[in-house]
Amino acid sequence: MVFTPTRRSLKKCSSFILALCGSVGSFESLSAETLKEAIAIAYQTNATLASAQAGTKATSELLAQAAAGWLPTAQIFGAVDKEYKDTTHSTLASNSGHARRDGTNTGLEITQNIYSGGATEANAQMRQAEVQAAVAGYRKTEQDLLLAVIKSYLEVLKNQAILDQTNKHLTRLKREFEQGKARLELQDITLTDLAQIEAELARAESDRIKAEGDLESAQAQYVGLVGKMPDLLTFPETPLFLPKDKQEAFEIALTQNPDYIKSQFEERSTKDNVEIALAAMRPSVDVKLALSRSENNDSFSKKSRVYDGIATASVKVPLDISGDAQSKVRRARLEASQKRLTRKATRDQLSTSVSQKMDAVTTTTSQIGRFKELVKFKNIAREGMTLEEEIGARTINERLKAEDEYYEAEVELIDARVKALTSHFELLAEMGELTLTRLDVPITSYNPDSYINEVSGAPYNLSVEGESLPSQDGFDKVEQNKDQEEEKKITEELEKI
Repeated sequence: MVFTPTRRSLKKCSSFILALCGSVGSFESLSAETLKEAIAIAYQTNATLASAQAGTKATSELLAQAAAGWLPTAQIFGAVDKEYKDTTHSTLASNSGHARRDGTNTGLEITQNIYSGGATEANAQMRQAEVQAAVAGYRKTEQDLLLAVIKSYLEVLKNQAILDQTNKHLTRLKREFEQGKARLELQDITLTDLAQIEAELARAESDRIKAEGDLESAQAQYVGLVGKMPDLLTFPETPLFLPKDKQEAFEIALTQNPDYIKSQFEERSTKDNVEIALAAMRPSVDVKLALSRSENNDSFSKKSRVYDGIATASVKVPLDISGDAQSKVRRARLEASQKRLTRKATRDQLSTSVSQKMDAVTTTTSQIGRFKELVKFKNIAREGMTLEEEIGARTINERLKAEDEYYEAEVELIDARVKALTSHFELLAEMGELTLTRLDVPITSYNPDSYINEVSGAPYNLSVEGESLPSQDGFDKVEQNKDQEEEKKITEELEKI
C-alpha cells in the first residue's frame, strides 16, 4: 500500500503557521504533533523492534542451558520382555515341551559431573557474555529506530515549513503581479517590468510544486516508521546536558555506545571459548548411580525379583592422537585475537565518529545565528528596495531579486535549524544515550534484564507467556490507520471527479 498525500492534505499541512519572531525564527502552531508522541507510537508498534526483543529473549535461554551443566542428569528406564520356547526331542519325549517367561526391568540412572576440566565454568561465562552482546545489539536496534523516527520527523517538519514559506513567497509575488498590471495601465512600469514579475511568479510556482513533492516523499517515509500520516509538527527542544568537549563525549561513549559494548562482550566470549577448547584436553570426573528392579515369571510358576544398585566413579583422560583438540584450541585463540582487534578497531572508529559528531554540533549550532542575521538583513534590504523602487531609485528587477534572496534566506534558516537538531541527536546516538529516558518519552521501555532474571529463576518452565512485546492490538491499530488514510485518499479523488 502506497501512502501518497492528496492536494487537500498538502493544503492542510501548508496551513502550518511558520512565524519568524523578529530574528529568532521560532515556530508556532495551534495544533501540533510532538516528537515524543511520534517516538512513542513507533516504539510501541514497530515490528523490527519487536523482533529484536524476541531475539534477546531467545538468546537469554543460553543462560539456562549453561546452568544445566552444573546439575545432574537423570533418566528412568523400563523394559518388558516375553520369551516362548517350544522344545521337541525325537528320542527323548520326556524332554519335549513348552516354556514361557515374562520379565520386566525398571530403573533409575543419575549422573553428575564432578570435574570437566573447567568447561562448565567457561561455558557459563561464555553464555553470559553472548547474552550481554545480544542485549547490546538490541540497544543498537532501539537507538537506530529512535534516530530514524527523529530524522523522519525533522524532515517532514522542514518540508512543511519550507512549503509554508514558499506559499508566502508565492502570495507576495501574486500580489506584486496584480499591482504590476494596475501600474502598467497607468504606464508607471513597462511591459518588460511586468514580464519580469511574471517570470518570478512562474519560478515560485515551480518551487511550490517541488516543495509539495519533497513533503510527500518525507510523509511517506514517516508513515513507514510511525504508521500514520503526520499532523502539524513542531520543532523539538534541543537536547540538554551535552558533553562540554570531545574527551568527555568519548568517555561517555566508551561506557554507553552499544556497538563498542557488543565488541567487548564478543571478545570476552571468545576468550571463554579458548578455555572450553582447552578443557577438552583435560581429565574429567563423573559419578553415576544406577538403581534397577528386575522381575521374571516362568511357566513353571517360578517367580524371581532382583533389586540392584550400583555407584560408579569414572575418570577419563583424553589422548589427542588425531590432533583435533589441539587444532580447536589454536582456532579458538585466533578467533579471540580477531575479536580483540575488532574491539580496538571499533574503539578507534568510535573516537573518530564522536569527534566528527561534536564538530557537526558546533558548526551547525553556530550557523543558526548567522542565518538569523542573514534573514534580518535580507528583510531590511527587501523593504528598502521596495521604497527605493517606488521613487525610481531602484528597478523592479532589483526589487524582485531582493525578494527572492529574502525567501532563500528563510529556507536556509529552516534547513540550518533542522541540521543543528539532527547533529545533536546523532551525537546522543553515538554516545549511546539516545534512549526513551533521555528523550523523556512517557512510555515504559523494554528491559531485557527482566526476562534474563525470569529464566535464571525458573529453569523448569516451558511457558513463554508474559512477553513484554508490543501487542497485536498495536499492530492492528497501525494497519487500521493506514486503511483509513487510503480510504480518505480515494474519497477525495472521487470528490474531484
